[in-house]
Amino acid sequence: MTERLREWTPDLLVGLGVLVVGLVEVWSLFLLPGQDRAAYLPVVVGFSIACLLSRREPFAALVLVWVTCTLQLLSGTPVIAIEFAVAIVAFGCARWGRAVTVVLSGLSIPAAAAIGYVVAGQGSPGVFRGLALFREIRDSAYRFSDTLLVGATILGLLILAVPWLAGLVLRATARAAGPRCRPSGPRPTPPGRSTRPSRPARSPASRRSRGGWPATSTTSSATRWR
Repeated sequence: MTERLREWTPDLLVGLGVLVVGLVEVWSLFLLPGQDRAAYLPVVVGFSIACLLSRREPFAALVLVWVTCTLQLLSGTPVIAIEFAVAIVAFGCARWGRAVTVVLSGLSIPAAAAIGYVVAGQGSPGVFRGLALFREIRDSAYRFSDTLLVGATILGLLILAVPWLAGLVLRATARAAGPRCRPSGPRPTPPGRSTRPSRPARSPASRRSRGGWPATSTTSSATRWR
């Protein structure tokens, strides 16, 4: 139990960090009349658990992100800054996921950008309206295109694609370095084979000396006929 907890410690710290930052953001939000802070809690918890699972269970993390975002769209909850933590999930899927997870996470990048295009087209930035972060993102989006909608879509693609590509690079590097890191010592003995050292082949002289026939028989018979 202690060893398993030690293995999960980095993941727990990442998930806890995302949770704390998300709760602080929700607590400091300026809400409009009719809005409730409790509506943001499922988003914060969902992304926190997804980041926690991004290394050990990247496919589950990817599914959880999609479920959380779908429920957020259906409920009409505005976007919050903590959702940029999806970059952690994108990196984890590309770095530690299986081949199916890598492909699905790669396809999720343009799909998420398309959904962001539709959401941005509604013209409501949600809680980003009064944030300095949103103004910086908006200015960065205009650098890619004169249209905010197109620029925001390209910027969203970069936010997801850069960590995903970084995970792929580290994945390929680790696989390429794998054969070089194998030990150069003696090969392990296959199961079922004896580990006893093999005896060297005996020479005819050693056989005669061990009792096969007297080693001095030829010499003694020659001395008799002298």
